[in-house]
Amino acid sequence: MESTASTDAILAHARSALKAGDRAGSLRLAAEATRLDPAHAGAWFLRGVLEAGLGDLTAADASLARSFELDPAQPAANRLVLR
Repeated sequence: MESTASTDAILAHARSALKAGDRAGSLRLAAEATRLDPAHAGAWFLRGVLEAGLGDLTAADASLARSFELDPAQPAANRLVLR
């Protein structure tokens, strides 16, 4: 597993790609972040939001649920994942 700093750097690039309008590129980076650090709740959250935005609701549900499992206190996850 990579360090959290590496994962955070990848997520920063994912957010930059999203701001630039590259949702698919942002999703690829978020997926890479979840592969490198499967326990990073924020990476799963971003991945789920991106998957939903790209229309893959099944994957989005799984990613957002994983994010919520890892950190149930996430305010954003609490608003999106209703279980």
